[in-house]
Amino acid sequence: MSNIIGIDLGTSTTLLAHLSNSGEPRIYKNKDNEDLTESAVWFENENKVVIGSIAKQMQGVAEDDKLFIEYKRDMGDPSVVHTVYGKEWRPRNFSALVLKQIKEQFENNSGKIDAVIITIPANFTDEARVDTINAAKDAGFNLGDDALVNEPTAAAIYYVSTSPTKLRGKYLVYDFGGGTFDATILDVDGDDIRVLTSMGVQRLGGKDFDEKLSELIAQKYTEKTNKPFTKLADFQLTKWDIELKKKILSTRDKVNISLRGGDGILNIEITRNEFNEAISTLITQAEIAVDTALSRAKINARDLSGVFLAGGSTLVPAVSQSVEKHLGIKPISRDPVGSVALGACMYAAIKNKSKLSGAAAIAIASKKVEDVTPHYFGVTFRERSTGRLRVETIIPKDRPAPCKEKKIFARGVSQGDSVHIQITQSPNEQNDPDFVTMIWTGELEGLPLVDNDTEIEVEYSYDSNGVMECNILDKLSGKRLIVNPLNKSSSQSSSPSTGGKVNIKDYTIE
Repeated sequence: MSNIIGIDLGTSTTLLAHLSNSGEPRIYKNKDNEDLTESAVWFENENKVVIGSIAKQMQGVAEDDKLFIEYKRDMGDPSVVHTVYGKEWRPRNFSALVLKQIKEQFENNSGKIDAVIITIPANFTDEARVDTINAAKDAGFNLGDDALVNEPTAAAIYYVSTSPTKLRGKYLVYDFGGGTFDATILDVDGDDIRVLTSMGVQRLGGKDFDEKLSELIAQKYTEKTNKPFTKLADFQLTKWDIELKKKILSTRDKVNISLRGGDGILNIEITRNEFNEAISTLITQAEIAVDTALSRAKINARDLSGVFLAGGSTLVPAVSQSVEKHLGIKPISRDPVGSVALGACMYAAIKNKSKLSGAAAIAIASKKVEDVTPHYFGVTFRERSTGRLRVETIIPKDRPAPCKEKKIFARGVSQGDSVHIQITQSPNEQNDPDFVTMIWTGELEGLPLVDNDTEIEVEYSYDSNGVMECNILDKLSGKRLIVNPLNKSSSQSSSPSTGGKVNIKDYTIE
């Protein structure tokens, strides 16, 4: 039996699921016999890194420049660089450390991994997707052509596959995790899952709930003492403590918190109603994303056959209550914390059917999944009539993936012997370059001078990992420029994040 696994590489926690001989996905416990591995990285010294619960509990104890927790939110941002013991670390490097640890733990006990799929938020940018793939490669994974799957898509695979009856109709995956939120609309027909659209908020998750709870504590302290609240550590509290108190409020109506400071011990009480009020604006952001997704799919809430909950933040009662009130549908919650990893494992099996045998091959044989592009990808051009720089969409959002699209542009006399290329990405359709992200900028150089207009062909390819490649061809000379973030060519003058100047093999990981 091949070792087929799926990894939910989360902002707060990371889970690994493996495929059993019968074709069922199962959560694989880490070395501490935990289902969840905290996505926390603590540099205990220059050569030793601690990952998991022990690292998470060092919040407020370890130096800020030695402990890293919510780095996933910065994946794909080349401007985010941390210096640790004189070396540069980027978010992708921390992800690589976590992936390396869970890979080695699995293989030490179960043998070599034959296929792996890693999950990402549906709203992840092209750069963040590339960073995730490179993090997996740095961790030692041998990736196939299909390495990534969107988190809500993975959750949908799990929910549809474990349903006691065959599902048919439109479904919403409401994925509220530790750091991000995604609302994904699906069309399900038995074993066939077709994604219609996804809308997300990249910085919305359990972390933000924790911050609201911290603000409530500070407010209560000031009300009782007429003194300003400084920071959690001054009262012997850590972010780990705040997260635990939040979980208590998911099962109880109130929680008591002891603040130990210079004036002794002060006990304060936070009620669930107070917490719900504090996080109400965050939940509203999720509701807006849901409404936008429904609008893009051209359906109403009453057209939905069901709602699936994914992500640990959906365990907060106010979240599931808001879904039911907002959509008029009681959501289905079946292992919301593990559903993404379990679905990713099944997706890995779907993409590697040739490696399956026996009952596992039979269980997976008929399953099909089709995802869509999460952004608008375009190129800039200059309007001759106005002289303004504009954006032309090449691949629109929600196009079934993988896909290819091409368009023809004119190269005129004024452009000389080169063409300036800017590849754009945006969550909404835009023609103004001030409102898009430039994910690559460079030149197609050494072109012959012309007296009349000639054609420049621009072809975009969007693969099953959600990574976009651009192929630019000067049709007169045959000169070509290929822009691939995973296989950078020397002709590129700039590129997405290249990762940190570190080698994770040099570090002892515990």
